[in-house]
Amino acid sequence: MRGTLRKIICISVCLLMIVASLPATESKADVIPIPKNFKKHGIIYHVEKKLKGNFGEVSVIGIDDEAVGEDLNNIVIPELLMKNQIVWNVKFIAPFAFSQRHDLKSVVISGGIEEIGTGAFYECTGLTDISISDTVNKIGTYAFSGCDKLKNIKISEENVNFSATNGLLLSKDGTKIISAPGATGEYWILKGITTIGPAAFDSNAGITDVWLSTTVTSIEEGAFYNCKNLKSINLKKVEHIGKEAFFGSGLESINIPETVSKIEDNPFAFCDSLKEITVSKENSKYKAFDNMLFNSSGKKLICATTADNNTEFPEKVTTVGAYAFAGNKRMEEITFPKKIKKIDECAFMLCTSLKKVRFLSRKVDFADIKDPGSGAFYNTTVNLIVEFPYSEDSFTEGSPEYAIKAHCPDGVLITNY
Repeated sequence: MRGTLRKIICISVCLLMIVASLPATESKADVIPIPKNFKKHGIIYHVEKKLKGNFGEVSVIGIDDEAVGEDLNNIVIPELLMKNQIVWNVKFIAPFAFSQRHDLKSVVISGGIEEIGTGAFYECTGLTDISISDTVNKIGTYAFSGCDKLKNIKISEENVNFSATNGLLLSKDGTKIISAPGATGEYWILKGITTIGPAAFDSNAGITDVWLSTTVTSIEEGAFYNCKNLKSINLKKVEHIGKEAFFGSGLESINIPETVSKIEDNPFAFCDSLKEITVSKENSKYKAFDNMLFNSSGKKLICATTADNNTEFPEKVTTVGAYAFAGNKRMEEITFPKKIKKIDECAFMLCTSLKKVRFLSRKVDFADIKDPGSGAFYNTTVNLIVEFPYSEDSFTEGSPEYAIKAHCPDGVLITNY
């Protein structure tokens, strides 16, 4: 490590000496074309901007597979490099720059680099070691997701934004887990940590059970996303559960303690193994019925991941929340009570076993579509039948039949009875 740092320092000094000898005007540099991308020592760079004089800024966008004589499995991302008589400052590692490079083993990120982009090392399954300099002030979500062997994370002690311990990438004060790619087995979140950050354990295939300390109060968006082997978690004193927090995980049961006061959408969507949902009797915000999750009044259905053909929905339900049934493969038919007033976005997303949905009332509104994949029945099945009570206004503008067309995939039959 020290030898590598000496090498980087020597290169930097040499580059600065070369720059000092170059003319102050841009004329000499300008006669040489500056490509948008260029390669050097096994790394591909993208020109972000040309600065005054003989300087510029670049980002790292990948590895040069055609490089000869370079160790592409163990790379050092430099602070400065020379190309076309210009000294380039390496400022950023672009989003997904090294994603799915399964042969990558170790990375040294030198001083001067400020940002590691979203998914920069996503699913680098062979990555075991990474060293991050003091200048890095931003690390994007999913930067190390799926890096199951990454257990050696080093952060410069001078870095004011991040720290690392026992394979965890943390906030500087050690209260927030940013990434835990190498966590395995029964995993204990130590006392002092208050927040499990967005996608902190995303796509981790090693953890089976998680035990939180009583200091953890927030589990943020996608924290345990796609943790297929995660069977259980004790939420202890958690107050906030973010969107998609356990999306696609292997949870078999979940108990919402009395401390939970905020749940965003359905954090348990696509949890195929989930069979039991319970809520503490002391919780004033949420309640459970027939292994489904509702708000305290019972009027909003939050999670119906466990619902099947025998599930009966309380008469007082007025709203089906976003992603409430998403990914449910147990249910083939469903009849909603008369008081249903609103169906939120992606409520039945990818319910591929669903064959019939019957509404007992026509007074149903569907959430506005924000993008093509946010419709209530997005990617269900072409065999789906959606039924409404007959009216002379059926299929006219403003009718639920008319509104639902925008929410259904091609081939879904909308009809009256």
